[in-house]
Amino acid sequence: MDNVEMILMSNYYHIYPNGNQTRNENFISLPRKGAIHKLEEDFKFLLEVDSDLVTAYQETIVTLEEMTNEEYEALKGTLV
Repeated sequence: MDNVEMILMSNYYHIYPNGNQTRNENFISLPRKGAIHKLEEDFKFLLEVDSDLVTAYQETIVTLEEMTNEEYEALKGTLV
């Protein structure tokens, strides 16, 4: 799984310490631009607290910006 898929999966699902997971319908329902906006908000927060994830978030944001809406929906369909 590459960084883009890892970041998207971590937003599409809530993963709990016991291994259970639930769908994050709020993020899943966002269109591409909404997902970019949410990732940008998280990116700004991560700049201050987790430099390891900053690069992965930045890569994901750039990738989604370069995708069409249809390409994003197709990718989402494979991950959700």
